[in-house]
Amino acid sequence: MVRGTNDLIQYTMAAGREDRNVAEYYEEGARLVLRSVKKVVKSAERKGIECGICGEIAGDLSLLPEIINTGIRSLSVAPFLIPRVKNRIRNIVFKGS
Repeated sequence: MVRGTNDLIQYTMAAGREDRNVAEYYEEGARLVLRSVKKVVKSAERKGIECGICGEIAGDLSLLPEIINTGIRSLSVAPFLIPRVKNRIRNIVFKGS
């Protein structure tokens, strides 16, 4: 499982969301991290290993199309986000948006 995407973003971007001096780079780094995740997913698929994403990025509705595009099929989000995330995934998969 791919875990700790909040940390992965922080390490990749060398910017923590809690540090106001560099916090703006944290969010934009999510897209860069998704490129890395896609590579991990492809490698894991070759080995028969399932990958998933947890953390804030998993519940970011604006990034869900890109998350789905990485090949990720398992998300861990806060319980209150589940209906929104499921609805957004349905719209992506069945309506293409």
